[in-house]
Amino acid sequence: MTVTVEEFRDVGLVPARYDGLFARDGARDFFLTRDWFELLSATGFDGDAERLILGATTRDGAPVALLPLAASESDLTGLANYYTLHYAPLVNAALPENTVTDALKAIAGDLKRRCSTIHLRPMAADDVAIPPLTAAFRAAGFIVDTYQHTVLRSLDCQGVNAAGFTAGLSSRVANSIRRNMGDMRDPDAFSLFTQPAEVARGMAFYEAVYAASWKEAEPFPGFMRALADACARRGALRLGCWAIDGDPAAAQFWIVHGGRATIYKLAHDRLYHTRSVGSALTLRMFQEILDGDRPDRIDFGLGDEPFKADWTPDSAPMIGWLAFNPLTARGAAQGGAPFRLISAAEGCINRRKSGRNTADVMATIDMVRNLLDETLGLGGRAGTMVAATPLLGNLPELDSMAVVEVVTRLEAEFDIKIHDDEISAETFSTLGGLAAFIDGKR
Repeated sequence: MTVTVEEFRDVGLVPARYDGLFARDGARDFFLTRDWFELLSATGFDGDAERLILGATTRDGAPVALLPLAASESDLTGLANYYTLHYAPLVNAALPENTVTDALKAIAGDLKRRCSTIHLRPMAADDVAIPPLTAAFRAAGFIVDTYQHTVLRSLDCQGVNAAGFTAGLSSRVANSIRRNMGDMRDPDAFSLFTQPAEVARGMAFYEAVYAASWKEAEPFPGFMRALADACARRGALRLGCWAIDGDPAAAQFWIVHGGRATIYKLAHDRLYHTRSVGSALTLRMFQEILDGDRPDRIDFGLGDEPFKADWTPDSAPMIGWLAFNPLTARGAAQGGAPFRLISAAEGCINRRKSGRNTADVMATIDMVRNLLDETLGLGGRAGTMVAATPLLGNLPELDSMAVVEVVTRLEAEFDIKIHDDEISAETFSTLGGLAAFIDGKR
């Protein structure tokens, strides 16, 4: 099949003939809509990062695939970051798989001339695009690997209504909410904002709660308001807010789209932490969504924090997908034979010694990145870190006391023992260096 590869320097420059791909994949997943990619690129992504959107069409100009990417020197990532809950190439799955594979192979051949590595995440492990994507890049000569990046917790809602869901809550959660319901019986305490005209008022409430919560300020301050506007225009916004004595106490930002409800952001004022206001609002939102929207599924964002299991019992792996170009020194070093070094500031892990492959190394970097974000309260800022990102001296939160706490968390997370004489500036020099240190002890 003859395939033409087209290049666009931002999502907004992708012509309308690709709208069918956005509509097809975006019908089931908000994070694959054109609205999402345009919004992320414009208001929630590093302005210095070069956008690179590659499309593939048949001889008659019919789009087959679209791969939204961001470039940094010779490395490429998906056009995704900590705001993204799911990433995937957009493909016309109605076509035969070999047709899709040929289109992606043409894109891979184009990329092989200009990049060393490609890193896509977070991708659903069962995404229909992964088999043709992997086959295409391997056929083009890339070394391809995957690793588990995180998990997505969810609830299968088919046949579940609010009453049944509430009755099935654990006694621990139900009793905690019941004990504190005295503060929450005011019929005016709960507000649900869904319409474009309500966004300003709802987001003012949300931002007041967020500022008083345990979370760090958003790295891109305008992103959440822009997202609320976009979701409201699509009828997808469900912004739940709870006040106590008229004061903002808790807020949750849900997205309902394509039969799926996603708990995207949540926060509560630290003043009310012991009064279960967050759990009470979560229950109210589940009730509103289950009976009002009747979704097939509710997702509780990425990560496997224990409290999520109280609400969403199912867990599915989200993977990272890696492609290495062996024709470049960097690609060969990171994806080559097991006895080569993984360089590029990843601590120069000697794979002969550790026996761990590139996917394992990247998984460790991801785990350490997430651990630092949670332990230091970075509010998602760790999502921008790469292996070469400096730690000590670069993160004000990583002071001497925080180092002790991080060490304790690392020992528990990786089941290792870190001795006092191993806690040094060298160990905590970069994210990759810290991950290499961890891998060397496993």
